[in-house]
Amino acid sequence: SRRARRLYSINRAARQRHEGGMVESMVMRDRGTPRNTFLLKLARYDQPVTSEKLAHGTPTSLPPLPADALPNRLTMARWLVDPGHPLTARVAVNRLWQTFFGTGLVKTGEDFGSQGEPPSHPELLDWLATEYLRTGWDTKRMIRLLVTSGTYRQSSAVTQEQLDADPYNRLLGRGSRYRLPAHVIRDQALSVSGLMVETIGGVSVKPYQPPGLWADFSFGKIKYSADSGAKLYRRSLYTFWRRSLGPPNMFDEGTRDVCHVNPQRTNTPLHALTLLNDETFAEAARVLGERLLGTPANDASRVRRAFTLVLSRPPTGPERALLFSSLDRARRHYRAHPEQVKAYATVGHHAPAVGLDPVEVAAWGAVASLLLNSDEAITRE
Repeated sequence: SRRARRLYSINRAARQRHEGGMVESMVMRDRGTPRNTFLLKLARYDQPVTSEKLAHGTPTSLPPLPADALPNRLTMARWLVDPGHPLTARVAVNRLWQTFFGTGLVKTGEDFGSQGEPPSHPELLDWLATEYLRTGWDTKRMIRLLVTSGTYRQSSAVTQEQLDADPYNRLLGRGSRYRLPAHVIRDQALSVSGLMVETIGGVSVKPYQPPGLWADFSFGKIKYSADSGAKLYRRSLYTFWRRSLGPPNMFDEGTRDVCHVNPQRTNTPLHALTLLNDETFAEAARVLGERLLGTPANDASRVRRAFTLVLSRPPTGPERALLFSSLDRARRHYRAHPEQVKAYATVGHHAPAVGLDPVEVAAWGAVASLLLNSDEAITRE
């Protein structure tokens, strides 16, 4: 459409201005004379075995680097992305498959070797890898290919016969179903409420966190001070992590001591309590309630808009009736407890909207919280 073309031109011009202002800086260069490298006793860097000098190159179990090239990082990088390399493209597309389907074609994405699990669909993995290479390692194109496929868009509804024949869905006879990663759930709440700050790049930020958490784990030596303003609403990608203690609302995320390729997924009462009561989600629900009230409409239109924002679809008849019932119950409750209305308006740092009935804000915030905590909102169906 004309509007889409105009927006594309504006965004392209903005990107060109942004890239034009970037400054390139050299961060490393090769030494004039390569440094000698020795075998380390018990892997300790301060105990080299000087009689065991090591040669530059790849492990002997792998193909060697090109004989006519210098054995440096650039050669290593070119070796990794060589079209004849048997692993790089396969590992990359398997990781993308795992991201969108929950489980990779090779289930052991961290181990493509003899101790790993063989691919469930080897020909498909080979084709995706060659397609990835053919398109110049175009990740966006590969993602589009995956999410527009009939396999990805299948329903996750399952019959008993399917469960008996393929309990883990390795044959891809139905759509994948799994709880979304915690960072996606948080970003989703910020996005639908309108709180999300979409600035790209910058330093790490410190969003809300229960008071005293760092102090408890550091014997009182380290205290956590949350940021304020726009920094509270940046994508979870920019959240600051302590190596040994991640943010408590990042469910099942591993520590930063080792790399975790296959994420674990659990469902515990603490997760449900966090989604209901954590300051991030409580504030997002309140602001989403204000967003719904900010449009001149009746309750039916607002319920439909809430469903569309959070679940990307209109409500069914029973769902609409359930939300109306919840809305009426919340209104009665907050009218009878004005002190809770006052406390609810102060959740988070985002200032309450001016000119809205506080009781209505609290009631619609309860409806928003109900939707944000629904199974459909936090689950990939």
